[in-house]
Amino acid sequence: EYFRIWIVNLLLIVLTLGFYMPFAKARRLRYFYANTVIDGQPLAFHGDPWKMLLGYVLMLLLFGGYSLSGHVSSWLSVVVFALLALLWPALWRSSLRFRLGNTSWRGLRFAFDGDLKGAYRVMLPLAVPMLLILVANAIALQGVDPEDT
Repeated sequence: EYFRIWIVNLLLIVLTLGFYMPFAKARRLRYFYANTVIDGQPLAFHGDPWKMLLGYVLMLLLFGGYSLSGHVSSWLSVVVFALLALLWPALWRSSLRFRLGNTSWRGLRFAFDGDLKGAYRVMLPLAVPMLLILVANAIALQGVDPEDT
């Protein structure tokens, strides 16, 4: 049964150049949640794929900008990465709120009450080492001719 959902999702993702991805994810979550039974009752996913599409487009723009910045300047990529690192905890928190807010069991919707300050506190130890590695890479590449690589 899931194979049919998977193959249709895959074909539509390929045909739409990836823009069907949030709709496929919503279908997949609905299937798996409906088949996840807790105390005799299944979970349900109520997420709107159109809202999910906006999140996907936002992530495409952010990571596309980061990818393009690396072709312009290694220092620009460090700056764009720093901006992504600053936004990432807020985006992660929003995605958790969306997913759990659209998940229900026995008609009761879940919730995610994590605050923004807590999201930044948890993610900061991960972002600092990555930023240091990126800065070291930018320094190392500063004297390298792009035609030599």
